[in-house]
Amino acid sequence: MNYFRILSVFTILVLGFSGCASSKPIESLDKKVTNDSIDELISKRETNVLPVSGCCNLNQNYMGIVVLDKICLSPTQTKLILHLTKKKKVCVLKENMIFQDNNGNRYDLVSTVGVDLCPKRREMVDTPFSLVFPRMKEDLESFDLIESETAKYAHNPWSFKEVDVLSCKWQ
Repeated sequence: MNYFRILSVFTILVLGFSGCASSKPIESLDKKVTNDSIDELISKRETNVLPVSGCCNLNQNYMGIVVLDKICLSPTQTKLILHLTKKKKVCVLKENMIFQDNNGNRYDLVSTVGVDLCPKRREMVDTPFSLVFPRMKEDLESFDLIESETAKYAHNPWSFKEVDVLSCKWQ
């Protein structure tokens, strides 16, 4: 009796699955997967591996005034190097500064180099300064660096959104 049930269930499953098969190819399966496209995907994924230490030139600017020059990694820190193209009085907003990666991980400001924390301001132009954060996590593809408009000392807040690091050439 059990043999008959097993055979019946097996027959129903085989007929059910074969009846679901379509004679028309599915569009997404119709595309050819070539070795070049596989190599491209693998290569893109390999560039997502962060170096133990190194820097990448970003050259992103915000309204032609604030320039995000580089991202540098060490085993324990992420350092963002910026400069201003116009003479401004500058300070860094420790609170309400958002630094987050594409996976939603947020990182708190650890320290600054070459610039003061608000409210103390320093007049600067073409002088590099750095923001130091904990080391970013692996699988980094992009990040946001945003000064909040609602922060107490935010006169002209800037933001860099979806800064791409997949195409970085780490040095």
